[in-house]
Amino acid sequence: MRCDYDLHARTVSIVIATGVAMAVLFGGSRPASAAGTVEVELLTEKGFPFESTRDWLDVFVGLGVKNIRINAAQIGDEAKIDTRGTDAAPVYHVTGILAVDGTLHVTGGRFKVSDKRRIGDWLKQLAEFGPNGEKKPKLAAFGLPEEQFSKLKRDLAQTVGFSTKGRRTDEVVARIAAPLAHRVTIDGSAAKTLAGGETVLDELSGVASGTALAAAIRPAGLILVPRQRGDEIELAITASAGAKDLWPIGWATETAPAKVLPAIIKPTNAEIEDDTPLAGALAIVAKRLEVPVLFDHNNMARKGVDLAEAKVSLPAERLTYSNVLKKMLYQANLKYELRLDEADKPILWISPLR
Repeated sequence: MRCDYDLHARTVSIVIATGVAMAVLFGGSRPASAAGTVEVELLTEKGFPFESTRDWLDVFVGLGVKNIRINAAQIGDEAKIDTRGTDAAPVYHVTGILAVDGTLHVTGGRFKVSDKRRIGDWLKQLAEFGPNGEKKPKLAAFGLPEEQFSKLKRDLAQTVGFSTKGRRTDEVVARIAAPLAHRVTIDGSAAKTLAGGETVLDELSGVASGTALAAAIRPAGLILVPRQRGDEIELAITASAGAKDLWPIGWATETAPAKVLPAIIKPTNAEIEDDTPLAGALAIVAKRLEVPVLFDHNNMARKGVDLAEAKVSLPAERLTYSNVLKKMLYQANLKYELRLDEADKPILWISPLR
C-alpha cells in the first residue's frame, strides 16, 4: 500500500493493489463472457472526515477489490462507471463520491460503511452483468434464462408415441418422462395422488411431451412446474393449490387460425342428428381435421358440464369446420381454442364458455 497526502491541502492519494479480482471472489474461475474486474476510485468531498477513509478501505479490501484509490474530489467530479479493458476481459472503473455525512454515492446506489453486504451484492452485479445490466441473461417464461427455457421446450417437444386414454396416470407419466433429458420429480403429496389409481382422460398419442404431461396430471389436481436446481432445470409434479406459474396444456398463439390449422376454415356439408353425443361428434370433426382434442376437465366439472351426457344437433348446412365446432360446443356451454404444443403442432382445447 502507498499513501501520500498533504494535511494542509487536504488532498489524499491512497492506492491499494492487493487482494483478488472481483470475478474470482464472486464465482470461482471467471467465464470469458461473464464477469469483469472492478476497480474503485473514491473521491472525498470537502469536509469528509479523513479518519473515515480507513473504514472504507477496509470494506473494499474485505470484498476483494483489486485496485482502490482515494483522492480529494475536484469541482465537477461525479459518480460514474467507465468500462475499460476488452470485451472478453472488461474492467469496470467505479468513481464514487464520499459525502460529508460519511455515505458513499455511486451510480445506482448510496451506501453507509456498515452496508458491506449490500455493497458486495452491487459489486457482484456490476462484475457479472456490466454497468447497465447489459450482460444479464434475458428471461423467458417461468423466470428462466432464454437459453435454458428454449432447451427445456425442445426437450418437451418429443411426441408421445403410445395410447394414453384410460391408462393409469402414474404409468403414463413415467413413460413420457423416461426419454426426457430433464429430470421429472414428484412431490410427496402428488406421489400419493398418483398412486391412487387415477387414469388419463384424454388421448395424448402424437402430442408433445410437455403438453401431454400437463394434460395427464391436471384432472388429478396436479400441475407441472419448472424449477431451478443449481445450474439445472427440473420439472416438478406438484399439487395445484396456490400455484401461479404452471406448464400449460398447450400454448396460446396469436397466429391466425387459418395458418395454425388451415383445414379449420375449410367449408363442409354439416348435419348432426338430434341427441348425438357431443363426444362422438367432436371425435369425427377432430379426425377430419387431424388434430388432437384436449379438455379442461377441471373447469368443466366445476361448471357442471358432463361430456358423457352432453348431446348436440345441427341442421343441414354448409359451414366451415370452425363454425361447426362453435355451434355444437355452444349447445354444451363450451368453446374451443386452437393452441400449440411444444412441437408447434395444433391442438383443440375445449373449455367452458364462462
